[in-house]
Amino acid sequence: TVHRSNLIHRDIKPSNILVNSFGTPVLSDFGIAGDMNVADTSDQVAMSLPWSAPEVVSMQTLGSVASDIFSLGATLYSLLAGRTPFESEDAKQNDNEKLKARILKGIYTPIPRAGIPRMVEELLNKAMYKDPSQRFGSMQEFAMALNEVQASLQFQVTRLSIAASASASA
Repeated sequence: TVHRSNLIHRDIKPSNILVNSFGTPVLSDFGIAGDMNVADTSDQVAMSLPWSAPEVVSMQTLGSVASDIFSLGATLYSLLAGRTPFESEDAKQNDNEKLKARILKGIYTPIPRAGIPRMVEELLNKAMYKDPSQRFGSMQEFAMALNEVQASLQFQVTRLSIAASASASA
């Protein structure tokens, strides 16, 4: 719905996903969100590095649908792994420059935890491809793929709430 309203969030990360009183996760903190139709180079570059897409880290873009998809994939990875996707177990290897270098290489590392189904790893890998054109085409496509994984693993499928149009969400 955010993207269909022509906005880019630009800061999807675990701390920006809250759970409301109905137990539903909701995206919060639109402090650095931007209009996807305006290439405003005067915008200040702001990012939460561990969840940022390679094209944002290399400053090729301030944000896009594809980079938000990457960030959501990285967030889901973090929730399953207990650490960010490009973080090293060796804390000395996690300064900003070393973290940036690993993000720019864009090599997906499987979740370092037993019991993660291969289809989950494949889904997260696709969401975090280095090449933005190889990621899911939209958040809705990503959400539907997540639903398919839930169904395949015989979990309750999360109901998607998507506004019929951008004006319907206003």
